Amino acid sequence: PRTHRQDADHAFTHKLNSCSPVVQLALFAVVSGHVFANAGLRFCTMILQLSKLQLEAHYQVVGGDKRKHDAIVRDIPSTIDTVLKQFHLNSPSTLIAVCPNVLCQATYKPETLGPGFPSTYTPYCTFQRHPSLEACGSQITRLDAQGSVAPIKPMMFWEFEDYLATLFSRKDFESAIDQFADNACATADARPDDWDEVYHGEFLSSFKGPDGELFMKRPEADNEARVVFAWFFDGFNLERNTIHGETASWGILAVKCVSLPIELQNLHDNLHISMVIPPYRGEPGQDVIDHYIGLLVDVFERGWKSGIRLSRTAHYPDGRNTRIALVFCMCDLKARVKMGGIKDHTANMCGAICKCKGSDTHGRYDYENWERLTVEEMKERAKSWREAGSLKEQASVFQELGARDSDMYRLPYWDPTRQLIVDPMHAAKNLAHFMCGQVLNITQAATKAPRTVDLGHSFLPAEQVYQNANYADIVKSIQNKHCERFVKDVNYIHTTLQIGMDGQDEETRESFLTKRQGNIQGRLKASLLFVMRSIGLVPLASKPWTADSDGQEVQSPNETCETMANALIAWVRCGPP
Repeated sequence: PRTHRQDADHAFTHKLNSCSPVVQLALFAVVSGHVFANAGLRFCTMILQLSKLQLEAHYQVVGGDKRKHDAIVRDIPSTIDTVLKQFHLNSPSTLIAVCPNVLCQATYKPETLGPGFPSTYTPYCTFQRHPSLEACGSQITRLDAQGSVAPIKPMMFWEFEDYLATLFSRKDFESAIDQFADNACATADARPDDWDEVYHGEFLSSFKGPDGELFMKRPEADNEARVVFAWFFDGFNLERNTIHGETASWGILAVKCVSLPIELQNLHDNLHISMVIPPYRGEPGQDVIDHYIGLLVDVFERGWKSGIRLSRTAHYPDGRNTRIALVFCMCDLKARVKMGGIKDHTANMCGAICKCKGSDTHGRYDYENWERLTVEEMKERAKSWREAGSLKEQASVFQELGARDSDMYRLPYWDPTRQLIVDPMHAAKNLAHFMCGQVLNITQAATKAPRTVDLGHSFLPAEQVYQNANYADIVKSIQNKHCERFVKDVNYIHTTLQIGMDGQDEETRESFLTKRQGNIQGRLKASLLFVMRSIGLVPLASKPWTADSDGQEVQSPNETCETMANALIAWVRCGPP
C-alpha cells in the first residue's frame, strides 16, 4: 500500500515571529477573548477591525514612518479564522455530511472534481441497511444563503494526521515516544512482577506488527516510529439530562497517545478530539455507530498497513515514517456495547468476554471456571450476522450469538475480548455499587429497616438453588425470566421472618404476624418453597413441583402459597427447633 504523506512544516513555522510586537499583542488579546471568555467570531472580527482603525488614528495624531505603519496594519488579519490558524488553534478539519434519516445516519466526505473546482457532496443518501433493501434515498444537501451546496446535517471531523504531526514537532515528545517503544521491547520477554507501565501488560508485550515481529520493535533500516493510541467514546448532554434527557445527548470520539508518559497523556493539549456527533433523538445506536467510527478506522487502517510519512519531525528534518496502532478502546458499559457490536452486560450472555450464558450465571464468582471467548469466535459471530439474509434474520442472529459485525474488525489486529475495556472510573463505580448494595446490603432501605432477631437458623442464600441438585425442580420452574424475581423474593422472605417484636404485647404481636403472613404469601411460589425446604419444613424429596408459563400458578393441595406462608409464620411463633 502507498504510504500516506503528511505535510508537517506548519508545525515548525510561526508567522507571528515576523510580526511587530504591537500586532502580536493585539492578536493575543483577541485569541484570549475567544478562547477564555467565549467571545463570538463576529465580535472578535469586529475587535480586529477596531484595532486597525485605532492604529490609523494613532498615525494621524503622532505621525511617523508611513511604510512601517502600513506594514503593521497589513499584518493584522481581517477575520478571527486567520488568527486561529496563525496560533495553530484551528486544526485542519473536514465537513462531513450526515444523512438526516435517524435510522441511517450514513456519513459522506466532500468530493472534489479537480483543481479549481469547489467541493461538493452526493445529493442523496446511497446507503443500504441490508443488501436486500433499497438505498436510503434521503436528501443530504441543500443550498445555503450564498447559493452553495451544504449538508443538511453537518459534522466536523478533525484530521488525525495533523495531530500526529504536532506530537512529533516537539523534541521531548518524539524522544518519549521512541523511549516507550524501546522499553516495551526490552521488557517483552521478562515482564516485571510490579506493573507500572502499559507495556508491562500481556497484550502490548506480545502485540505483533504487520511484519509479524513485535510491533514496538522499531525497524533499524529507516528508524520508523511505532506509536500506540487509545480511543474514548462517550455521550454528554449540554443542557443536562433534567432538561431534555438523552434526546439532546451529543457523542464524542477522542484519541490519546499511549506512548507518551502517563502524566502527559490526558492533558487537554495532548488529546485529539476526532469528532463531536450531534444529537439525533439521542446518542447513535449500534445500527449507525459504524458510520462515525469508520471515519477514524480509515485513518488507523491506513496507518497500520502503509504508515504515515511526516515531512518533518523534531529530530528528523528530512522527514520520518510512522506506523500507528489502536491498543485499546475505553468507554463506559453503554458505549462499550456500541463500539464492540455486542450485547449489553445485563443480557443473558456476557458479550465479548466469556461463554457464560443464561441469567442463572449472573453473580457467579468461580472465575477459574469461566471460559473466555477468542477473537476467532467473535469474528465468526460477526460473519454470521453479516451474512444473514434480512434485517429480521440479523436480529435473530444477534439475539442468539450476542454479537454483530462492527467496523472495528477492519483493523486486522482488533480483538474485542482484550481491547474493549471499561474505563477505570466506571469500573470502580460499578464495583463499589455492587459490593455495597448487593453483597454488604449497605442501602438506604437497609438503614431504615426494623431491627432483626436471631431465629437460631442460618438461611440458605437464594443463589444456592443453582448449586444443589435437590432444588432442580425449582430451578426448572423459575426459568430465566423469573431468576431476578426469585432472588428478590427469597431475600424479602428472609428479612420479613427476622423482624423483631421485642417489648410488644400479645395482641400487637399477633396482629403483626398476621400482616407478615399476608406480605409473604404474595411472593413467588418457588421462593416460598425454597425457603420452606431450606429450613426443613417440607421434605427435600417432596413430590415434583411444576409451574405454568408464569412460574407460580400450578397449585398442589399441600403446597399453596397460603399454606406455606402459614407454615412459615407458625415456625416463627413456635421458634425453630
